[in-house]
Amino acid sequence: MTAGLWVWWSLGALSAAALPCPEPEAARGWFEEALLEAADRRLGRALALYERAHASCPRIPTAFNLASTLQLLGRPVEAHDLFARLEEGAFGALSPEQASAVAALKQRAARQRSRIEVAVRGAPGAEVFVNDAPAPPVADLSSTYWIDPGRQRIRGRSPDGREVTLTATAAAGQTTSLTLVFVPLPSARPPERRVELPDAPPPRPSAWLWVGVGLAAAAVAVGTWVAIDQAGQPAEDPVWGRIGEPR
Repeated sequence: MTAGLWVWWSLGALSAAALPCPEPEAARGWFEEALLEAADRRLGRALALYERAHASCPRIPTAFNLASTLQLLGRPVEAHDLFARLEEGAFGALSPEQASAVAALKQRAARQRSRIEVAVRGAPGAEVFVNDAPAPPVADLSSTYWIDPGRQRIRGRSPDGREVTLTATAAAGQTTSLTLVFVPLPSARPPERRVELPDAPPPRPSAWLWVGVGLAAAAVAVGTWVAIDQAGQPAEDPVWGRIGEPR
């Protein structure tokens, strides 16, 4: 873009488009200051002034110079989108000469963009962020995004909060493919269930115990009867003498 073209666009009617412009004088001042900064190749400062002027009073000259500065600073994606809006008449009707210049610069910005194909595994509908700027969610299994050339950070976030970050170096006019693989969350251990059982009743004596007790009592009774009844006299005990008689 030549300096003459910058001046030619700067002299366009700032108030020609029927768009809100609450501070036309301030916008014109920022615009003219931006032209001076751009002429001295201080493009970062010029960009900030163009953005202020365009936000306050969106017009064809501010949009054109803003898009051109973005393109010079290596941001062809934003530049292409702004040239496309100019071509659509978003800031007013373009003359044939203006339309031709915008179309040429838009095509150049399109060639400078990089394309990245992002595939997702393990998290359908994950959100995608390009250098922390949100991008449309990945549709189905993969989606394509336009990015500026250079080193870019691609971050994915699943609906359940898992995140994956990859870094890709994209070249102008080329396509880069990458896959965001989400590792499944560890399965949660089910909570332990405690079941309160009623107190057990006290153990009841077994029937065999009562049978044993009965048999023992019967044996004692029979033995005693036998000892007493034998020969009709108490039995002699070697220690205590006769049963029931003290020695």
